Amino acid sequence: MTIGITSYRDKNLTLDYGTPDALAILQQLSQASAGVFEQISGYKLTDEAATAPGSCSLLDTLRQTRPEDIVAIYLAGHGEIIDKRVVLPAGRRLDRQRRSAGQDQASRRPCCATR
Repeated sequence: MTIGITSYRDKNLTLDYGTPDALAILQQLSQASAGVFEQISGYKLTDEAATAPGSCSLLDTLRQTRPEDIVAIYLAGHGEIIDKRVVLPAGRRLDRQRRSAGQDQASRRPCCATR
């Protein structure tokens, strides 16, 4: 699973290689794994699709893996640590003033329920 974000709502956060890096890693992992594993499933989220709901939906899909499966997750983009998780979906903005004032608690909740 790769997530690549180049374009953010906040244009000051725009990156040159977020999406291309994520797609290149997915391609490299798929090619290097061919013939090694019985089945390879590659998932990607890029730019506008790399939202919190999109990421959570994909993580829900990954919950169907078996104990013997191998899962690799690669994130190319900006991140921030929220409740010991590093994430900054494409639609988010960094707003340190509000968060430091304790007014951004809703955005600090994890997007996915832990099972």
